[in-house]
Amino acid sequence: MPRLTGHGRGGTEILCYLIYLLSMNDTKSSIGRRLIILGIVFLIFLAFLHLFAVASDAYFIIWWFDIFMHGFGGVTIGLLIIGFFLHINIKKESGTSLKKIFISLVIYMFIAMIIWEIFEYISFILHSQIWNGWSDTIQDIIMGYMGSFVVFLSTRKYIQSSLA
Repeated sequence: MPRLTGHGRGGTEILCYLIYLLSMNDTKSSIGRRLIILGIVFLIFLAFLHLFAVASDAYFIIWWFDIFMHGFGGVTIGLLIIGFFLHINIKKESGTSLKKIFISLVIYMFIAMIIWEIFEYISFILHSQIWNGWSDTIQDIIMGYMGSFVVFLSTRKYIQSSLA
């Protein structure tokens, strides 16, 4: 069982611990279902956090808030994607490999991030705000990928055992 020591690991250690708790004594399909549920809970929390941030101007007041939101969004989308793969109980015979799942994660994350960045750009136009430029967009994409990669690395052993 992972130990929560509270020394320097922060969100990654907590995420691993949550995944561990959700996966105790269950089938791979059940683990996937629980990851999807956790992803939906995170998605709802993310939506409320976004609404709060817009209403309180947190994106403009707290310089790192946008960075955090994109990283947390990456974790959320990663949970949903990996949860889906585990829920459908992927098998090695189906031609699925860890590499294919990783590539799928990269592709689905890219699609989700492009949709979000278009939404963000339209939001800037509608609210007569100045677009933050390509450097902000690239930073957002990097943070989204980092969040999803944390989920991939945290769930890799469940994916591998599912492929066995």
